[in-house]
Amino acid sequence: MALVGQIRLIEKTYALAIAILVVLAFTGTVLMNWALLIQRTHVELSLLVSRQAQVFSAVQSATNVFLDAASEPDAVDAGLIRVRERLADQVNRLDGLNREIATFLDTRRGTLNGGVSDTIIAIYRDRPHRLAHWLDTVVKRSKELQIMSPREVRYVVDNWSTVNVALLSGTGLIRSFDNLLAEIERASKAHVTRQETLQAGLTGLTLLVLLGEAVFIFGPMVRRLRRAHLRAEETTADLNRLAFTDSLTGLGNRTFFQRALQDHCAAAPSKGGFALILCDLDRFKAVNDGFGHAAGDALIAEMARRIAGAIRPGDTAARLGGDEFAVIAPGLVAETDLIDLVAHIRAATALPWRWGDVEIDVSSSVGGALTIDGSEDPDRLFAYADMALYEAKTGERHLKIFDGGLRAARDNEAAILRELPRALATGEFELHYQPKIRIADGGLVGVEALVRWRHPDRGLLPPGQFLGAVLRGGRMVDLTRHVIATAAADLEHWRRSGIPVHNVAVNMPESMLASRLGLTALRDAMDRHGLPGHAFTVEITEDVLLSRAAETISEVVNSLSALGVRISFDDFGTGFASLSHLRSFAFDQLKIDRSFVAEIGVATASEQIVRSIVSLARALGKDVVAEGVETERQLRFLAAEGCTVAQGYLYAPALPIGDLEAWIADRYRSRTTDALLRHAIAR
Repeated sequence: MALVGQIRLIEKTYALAIAILVVLAFTGTVLMNWALLIQRTHVELSLLVSRQAQVFSAVQSATNVFLDAASEPDAVDAGLIRVRERLADQVNRLDGLNREIATFLDTRRGTLNGGVSDTIIAIYRDRPHRLAHWLDTVVKRSKELQIMSPREVRYVVDNWSTVNVALLSGTGLIRSFDNLLAEIERASKAHVTRQETLQAGLTGLTLLVLLGEAVFIFGPMVRRLRRAHLRAEETTADLNRLAFTDSLTGLGNRTFFQRALQDHCAAAPSKGGFALILCDLDRFKAVNDGFGHAAGDALIAEMARRIAGAIRPGDTAARLGGDEFAVIAPGLVAETDLIDLVAHIRAATALPWRWGDVEIDVSSSVGGALTIDGSEDPDRLFAYADMALYEAKTGERHLKIFDGGLRAARDNEAAILRELPRALATGEFELHYQPKIRIADGGLVGVEALVRWRHPDRGLLPPGQFLGAVLRGGRMVDLTRHVIATAAADLEHWRRSGIPVHNVAVNMPESMLASRLGLTALRDAMDRHGLPGHAFTVEITEDVLLSRAAETISEVVNSLSALGVRISFDDFGTGFASLSHLRSFAFDQLKIDRSFVAEIGVATASEQIVRSIVSLARALGKDVVAEGVETERQLRFLAAEGCTVAQGYLYAPALPIGDLEAWIADRYRSRTTDALLRHAIAR
């Protein structure tokens, strides 16, 4: 039976039990009142009979006094007045009591009506006692004596019958009174005994009802409810485990971690500080994509086991999602202790891991933050640890503790995010353009748009001082839209002015590709300014090939390519994508990362990588762009290997639009002088 049905059955049974108990209580009350009524009747009757016996004795005494006074030879009526009055008074009292008792017996006759039994009435009215009859006779005789003269009294007395003599003595009536009072007392005791028996029966019946309900109704129901409650508790525990436990690793999940972090922050002022540690696996995407999701899941489970084994008893570990883990370590207040624990966790996760017959080198980046007195709220403490993790990923040791320097960087990042809406609204962001030169003839192929922030207080900020904060703060979409809109407006200006800038390269973040917002923003800009698709080059990093939204990104890239937009893989060779991924994306050029170009003539390995990238691009029929070209030696090497386009300080840094136009006019004077003059006059 379902719990709801059991509850309804309990309600009905409880109502029935209450009804039975109410009936029994009502019956007991009725019986009690009835017993009190009978008891009161017996008491009242006993008092009446006792008064009647007393008055009868008084009548006897007054009669004897009257007879004695009337029997005197010299008795006269005048001398008997006071005696007559006393006798008359007692007789009237006896007569009144006789009538009162007669009425009482008539109205209270029967047990249900008041408790006067037939035996009591028989003693009073029936033979052999006939107490009422003889008392009425006494009243009658006494009233006859009251009106007689002394001589008549003497005559009557001398001729009285035996009955009159017996009445005058009162011996028989006194016995009848005694019998009547004894019967009343016996009936009262019998009734009390009967009432006690009934009451005991009702009490026993009530107990039997309660016992029956407990044994046959409530007992089984309570047992069923207890079983249902245990099942509900087990279900609740299972739901809690599902709600707060990561199914893959058995660690707490993000919800569990957030609650634990809030609890520790709330308790820190009284219980002391603690540390928050964040751990992120290195190259997890490569394992997941190279060996499949089963291998990725097995690696996550193994890392969870290692992290749980590396922390101290009392520490709390959780999986936040993907390859991200978190540890809350209470009692840590010294930075050296936190460094030891962070190093221990990283050492545990850096051991080789075997998948099938393949041994894979794995590692992690670990960042941590301390709170001494709980002054940081959960969000801020998490942000501190996350910043330390970010620094750990870019550092050589892959571990970092949040310190004063990071705190200043965090505060700076928070300030940037606060000022970002104003900067976008007031046009503080501006584009600088770096020329892209065709190596073969030095012609201008196009420019790359690079954003700068002209801060009203801090001057011109390079992207390294704000792009990280913009990315982590989730405002990269807004900034990229601004870059696309500004670049499109500048392109329209150059086309109308005859300035030979026919293509602008813009960097497109993964989020705008995965959400299709990049396609929409670029199409809207082209429509608004009347630009063809080939006026834009979209630069994307090869890591988007490994994205979980790779299929959607591929569709967006193909749609951009269909519009005529050129697609360039930026920083090629620094990511983890395999060459097979290149078949899934439409692209037009590969862009060699500046780190390889910088080591041309210095590191043979970097030169071989450059040769391989150029060879791959030529084999696929794609252009190759080398960025960061700063020396003639680098340019000669690139030209010899077949690289087609170069950009870097050897030609020009990223320039504001006015400086770019001046640079173009100076470099390509014969081709641009007329256009620039027309543009200057138009201004």
